[in-house]
Amino acid sequence: QKQEVEQLKARTKTQEETIQKMAKIMDRHNISLDSHASDLRELKASDIEQFSNLQELQDARIHHNSTLKKHATDLHELETAVDTRNFTVNEHAIDLQMTNIS
Repeated sequence: QKQEVEQLKARTKTQEETIQKMAKIMDRHNISLDSHASDLRELKASDIEQFSNLQELQDARIHHNSTLKKHATDLHELETAVDTRNFTVNEHAIDLQMTNIS
């Protein structure tokens, strides 16, 4: 019976050592999981910031396109005004030539 008790003590000690090793492994595993969770939170924050930057870029592009359209309209109006002025200048030139002829 004494031998059985000693064997049980030895097995119990081995089991306790195994449990302690497993506890250390679990602690390292939990630390690793915490680190991964932290990394994921940082990535999420980075994604949110990049999305915000993309929104700002898109808004800027829309504003830029609107400004370009306005400039195109202004240029068209200027071309029309120049064409009108040139036509008027040509009419005056013709009038002057007619006056000089007569």
